[in-house]
Amino acid sequence: MTLYVGIDNGKKGGIAIIDEKEEIQMLVPMPVTVIDGHEQYDINAIAKVFEDLPDERVYVCLEKAYTLPLNGCKQNFVTGYQWGVMMGVLSAFHISYEIINPKAWQKEIFAGDTVENTKEASILFCKRKWPNIDLKVGNKESDGLSDALCMALFIFRKNGGQAK
Repeated sequence: MTLYVGIDNGKKGGIAIIDEKEEIQMLVPMPVTVIDGHEQYDINAIAKVFEDLPDERVYVCLEKAYTLPLNGCKQNFVTGYQWGVMMGVLSAFHISYEIINPKAWQKEIFAGDTVENTKEASILFCKRKWPNIDLKVGNKESDGLSDALCMALFIFRKNGGQAK
């Protein structure tokens, strides 16, 4: 079995794994914990997701993180930290990955659609593609989960999978 992994590496992101039949094998919100009143990555829980992957072929799409001057130093540090943690966890398990620009996967997944809001578009796309999917985290639909699924599908298609 070949697995395709999409990672939206924000704290409100997610990790999605699909197989060669485009069936969802795992869909989890980004594991976080609260330390000193601040939400932070739960690095051990993230590692557990990848530690338990079977030894089959795995293709991983890690979304490129961007820092913006308007975000401020603290937010930019957090963004870089989160991205570095994810690369470190994948590297620790000898899992190769591709860093993909968000515009690249969005162009492929939303081809032919007029998209004004990519977050809403990814939720709608996933609901059409996987009609029984539950994208809720708490009482709100998560674009982090839908983005991760879209990235998993993107890396599937990029590596020879047939679009359905």
